[in-house]
Amino acid sequence: MDSPKRGEIWFVSLVKCNQIRTVDKKRLINFVSTLLPEKLEMIEKALLIHLDVN
Repeated sequence: MDSPKRGEIWFVSLVKCNQIRTVDKKRLINFVSTLLPEKLEMIEKALLIHLDVN
């Protein structure tokens, strides 16, 4: 099985910016993918809005 290309994943996923949790790095086992800069920027904007950060 090939690896997904940068910014691609093989299954539906979503980011819920209103459900922020802390996870120890030791619990992160498998690398899934990276985000394209455009997607990361959208998530960052949503987090800033949710956290009421200007």
